[in-house]
Amino acid sequence: MIWESGPWKKTLLEDADILERWATKTSRKSQQAIIFEKKILLAAYAMRKLKDADKICTALHHKKINFKIYERTNSKFTPSNWHHIDKHYNLNSKKSGTKGIWEVFDRIIHSHIFLLRFDDQENVDGFFIASDTDIKENNDLRFIDLGNFLKIVREIACDDPTGFQSSMDKDSKWYTKRWCSRHPL
Repeated sequence: MIWESGPWKKTLLEDADILERWATKTSRKSQQAIIFEKKILLAAYAMRKLKDADKICTALHHKKINFKIYERTNSKFTPSNWHHIDKHYNLNSKKSGTKGIWEVFDRIIHSHIFLLRFDDQENVDGFFIASDTDIKENNDLRFIDLGNFLKIVREIACDDPTGFQSSMDKDSKWYTKRWCSRHPL
């Protein structure tokens, strides 16, 4: 359980800035990939823990993120070919999707596929993810835009609940709602 959220949120902001800077580096691609995978994975985990510890406003519990979806082909995954996403997914046909950020964070945390995508200038513009469950169930590949992801990271990192209300429902389940000036109830 996170008791003091300040250091966690400060690190999220610092990591968002680092990712933004590294997105435009065109050299040292192997180091870039390691930095992105590590920082994005740890950011997803930290944000989930902040939610679990009631350190963010309740309004953020329902936040959504848009992404692109690429359908699975009939290929077989092996330990040596998982990164050939062009063989496992139809990258020429994409659909749009929207899910709650927490479901997307879980997919990142449990990712079997995590690959960066580069634009025409060789800048990182986002990342592909598929969880271990997605692979087992032949589910689709998702592409998350880096700018959208960093916007959510910064929103959660800057969130500072100033009020709360707790109540118990008829089944004796405890509920707490938190809010701030940016996310009123």
